Amino acid sequence: MNLKSLTRLGVLMAGGSLLLPALWAVNAPPVGDAYISSASPANNYGPATSIVIVPGNAGLVQFDLSAIPGSSTIAKAYLCVFANKVAAGGTLNFAPVTSSWGENTVTASTSPTVGSVFTTANASVANTFVLVDVTAQAQAWLASPAGNFGIEITGAGSTSVQLDSKENTATSHAAELEISIAGPAGSTGTAGAVGSAGSTGLTGAAGATGPVGATGAVGPLGPSGPAGPTGVAGAAGATGLTGTIGAVGPLGPAGVTGLAGVAGATGAAGAAGPRGSTGPAGPTGATGAGGAAGLTGAAGPTGATGANGPVGNRFNLDTTLHPAFYIIPDTDTNLYYLTNNPVGTSPSCGGAVTIFLPHSATVGSGRMVIISPGNVPDSAATQCPGAGVAVQSGDNLVPPTALTSAHPIVTVSDGAGHWIVMNSGGR
Repeated sequence: MNLKSLTRLGVLMAGGSLLLPALWAVNAPPVGDAYISSASPANNYGPATSIVIVPGNAGLVQFDLSAIPGSSTIAKAYLCVFANKVAAGGTLNFAPVTSSWGENTVTASTSPTVGSVFTTANASVANTFVLVDVTAQAQAWLASPAGNFGIEITGAGSTSVQLDSKENTATSHAAELEISIAGPAGSTGTAGAVGSAGSTGLTGAAGATGPVGATGAVGPLGPSGPAGPTGVAGAAGATGLTGTIGAVGPLGPAGVTGLAGVAGATGAAGAAGPRGSTGPAGPTGATGAGGAAGLTGAAGPTGATGANGPVGNRFNLDTTLHPAFYIIPDTDTNLYYLTNNPVGTSPSCGGAVTIFLPHSATVGSGRMVIISPGNVPDSAATQCPGAGVAVQSGDNLVPPTALTSAHPIVTVSDGAGHWIVMNSGGR
């Protein structure tokens, strides 16, 4: 496998902090590229310096991933092609090739089988890179190398575009497969000892009970109501009949005492008089003062905060061609940024455009930024720097060297003031 640039960031120490373990970046150039044409079905165009995409044509590119362990996990993979000419801008279609083909033998008559289109991209400006996400395809090729037959590129409608092939020595931007690989997870470290529990704060003394408030004065007795009228006396019972006087006989024994007469019925009770009014209530006594609050016990110490985990990669392309000394905002989440470098005329170079990275501590650990020339650096075989990268005050590049390149510059933040240059070449 011919990998022009392979960088591993195993365990990097900077300022006493541990940075990004087991992160790999791989730029894989093609091992085969060609195009086929229905207008010339018997012709082979493997040696051509451009992959010509016009109606009736199809481009083919294939990459060798045999040097990457099959158990690797691909975080992101991007196919990067360079449009050296655009006669009619339009949409490029990308589909997986599903059978074998040879760069120097393939023709339209012997073309390989192809699956469904999985993504598209716009190609409307000459001398620019076209980027597409091929993460799922690259991961499938690692899992099943026998199914790696590459990718087919076709144009929609009247699209007419020429892409650099690996045989192109004029602009020399062959197709690349740019891959970020997450290494296998390390073994779990032993758990740290549990810290001793902080002592319980003293319980504050109970406040004294406030005095009982004085009892309010008793209100005056209300006046008595008037007495009710006396009830009507009942009628007297009837007097019994007087017995006849008997003859005076001899003094005999005393006669039996007669029965007492029945008592007359009791008269009905008189009606009750009206109730007198209630006197006013006495005033409420004053409330006693509350006791003072007890003291609050001291708070226990706060435990240490764990370190933040790394931020995942994102595939976002800022399509603006940025001028020299453009500063990427800390709130920007794009992955790719393009420079508006002037086009050179051989043998002179057009010059490099330097872009300033956002603040490392603000964007956090794992933030990736890729700076790429937005225009072709030079039309000569000898390439000239087109993109440059620099850091703002308070941050540092690792390695600490001002950097310009004719190729994309891959950088990663450790979240602690350092931007690590992982890759700055490969085409």
